[in-house]
Amino acid sequence: MNVSGRHLGFWICVVGAMSFVALTFHFNRLKGTLPPEINLLSSLVGLNLSENILSGSLPTELGLVSSIELIDLHGNNLSGQIPSEIGLMTSLSTFDISSNNIGGRIVTQIGLLKRLVELSMNDNDLTGALPSELTSLSSLTELLLAKNRLSGTLPNSIGHLAFLEVLDMSRNSFVGTLPDAITTLYLLDRLNFERNFLTGTILFGTYAFRSFDVSYNQLSGEIESVILNSVPYLQALNIANNQFRGTLPTEIGLFTDLSLLVLQNNQLGGDIPTEIGILKSLQTFSIKSNTFFGVAIPSELGLLQSLVNLDVSSNTLSGKIPSEIGLVQSLQTLNFRINNFTAIPSELGLLPELVSYRRSTQSYFWNHSC
Repeated sequence: MNVSGRHLGFWICVVGAMSFVALTFHFNRLKGTLPPEINLLSSLVGLNLSENILSGSLPTELGLVSSIELIDLHGNNLSGQIPSEIGLMTSLSTFDISSNNIGGRIVTQIGLLKRLVELSMNDNDLTGALPSELTSLSSLTELLLAKNRLSGTLPNSIGHLAFLEVLDMSRNSFVGTLPDAITTLYLLDRLNFERNFLTGTILFGTYAFRSFDVSYNQLSGEIESVILNSVPYLQALNIANNQFRGTLPTEIGLFTDLSLLVLQNNQLGGDIPTEIGILKSLQTFSIKSNTFFGVAIPSELGLLQSLVNLDVSSNTLSGKIPSEIGLVQSLQTLNFRINNFTAIPSELGLLPELVSYRRSTQSYFWNHSC
């Protein structure tokens, strides 16, 4: 059935008298608004109208579809606010309104959705503080609130979300400290608080994170604590643009699954440990704008055959850049500028994938087809 270009109200009227269990018009060119007649679909369990051209607000009548378990409306042009009637849909397990223009506060009635497992409201215009009722959703495994205008402090009651696996509150305006209760979320696999205004130190337990991103905040503490209290299967660590101190411990070599290690713009120093060469999965390594020093950089970097991006700029490194880096055939970007290096190996010019190389204030670009 070709539904492209039709108004949604037309199709609701077509199927309203039928006992549809699921209604999926994903990735068509449906336009118009969500009509009040949505409540005619009294047997509906799943509604997927994602990635269309729908506009207008969420109708309050949506709350009358008490049987519904899944609502996916991401990728439309919906606006207005979340209606309080959302609390009537007590069977709801998945609610995705990400990538729309929905504003206002998160209504407290959302706390009535005790069966909710996945809640995604990324990339909207939501404002205000997190309602405490949100942390009573004890079945949640995914809570995605990135790219809004949410503010205030993060409640310690977030520790009630015991089954949480993914927590993304990046690109908001949260202040204060990371709640201590995060250390009790033992199933948490991915945490992202990038680009907020968080301060203070991080209280470390033994985290199960595979991905940990608190970049672009005002957090502080010892880098040793960050590393030593993470699990060996950590895959991505980004603490850029904070105020972390200390030296990179030799135990970094234990994290053999690590693909991204971004430590730039902190107050880190000391030598780069040779154990960095054990991280065979590493693709991005940046220590830009710190105070790392020592005679050059370890030749063991040449063992990192998956490395794509290397940035050691704006430190106080010296000596010769090891020629072994020329063995890393996957390298695409290199940045050595603002250090005290005395020699650049000619082997770098033979790297087949290299497109950007910065050794001073100049940038060099290669076209290997020439």
